[in-house]
Amino acid sequence: MENKQTKLLTVMAAVLVIMVVVIRFIDPPEDAPQGLLPVVTTGLVEVQPDEVARITLITPEGTLLAENSEGGWLIATPTQARGDDTALEDLVRLMNGLQAEPPLVGADPGRYGLSDPAATLILTTREGLEHRLEAGIDSPMGVKGYVRFNGGDVQVSSTQPRASLARPFEVYVDRRVVSVASSAVSVLSWCHQTTTRAAGP
Repeated sequence: MENKQTKLLTVMAAVLVIMVVVIRFIDPPEDAPQGLLPVVTTGLVEVQPDEVARITLITPEGTLLAENSEGGWLIATPTQARGDDTALEDLVRLMNGLQAEPPLVGADPGRYGLSDPAATLILTTREGLEHRLEAGIDSPMGVKGYVRFNGGDVQVSSTQPRASLARPFEVYVDRRVVSVASSAVSVLSWCHQTTTRAAGP
C-alpha cells in the first residue's frame, strides 16, 4: 500500500513539473522578454540637398569642394567644372539616411580606422551649420561600418559608407556637353559636313 502511494506521489510530482515547464516556456507571461532585444539605431542627422550650400569630401585622392548655385552644383576644387547634381546630392542623401548604433564610449578611434579616415564628408548648410561624417573600416559583422559623427565617439553604422565615399572624384563631374530641357526642343536633326580639298597644281 505504501509503495503504491509513493508511486502515485512520484507521478503527481512529475506531472506538476511538466505543467510548470509548459506554463513557463510554452506560454510565457506577457511581461517576459521575447528573445534578444534588437539593437536600437538612430539617424545621425536630417538634412536635405536643398538645405546644403557646400559639400567637402576628403579622400586619399585629395579634397573635393562643391558649391550649390542657382543653376545647380559647381565644383571649385580640385578643378572648376559643372557638377553632376545627382551624384553630389547622393552624398547628402547618404548622410541623411545613415543610421548608427549608440556610441562606443571611450573606444580608441585608431582601432576602427578613424584616426586616419578612409573618407570624410562635410556638409555645410545655408544657415552655416556643419555636419561632419568620418568613415573608418568596415565591420566584420554584417554589412556595417565604423563611423564618427561631428568628432564624437565611434559608432557602428547601418551600412558601409566607406566604399560610397571613396569613389573617384570624376564621378561628380557633369559629363554632358550641353544641358537643355526636353520641353524646349522642337526639332532635332543631324548634319553631315564634308570638306573639299583644293586641287593641287
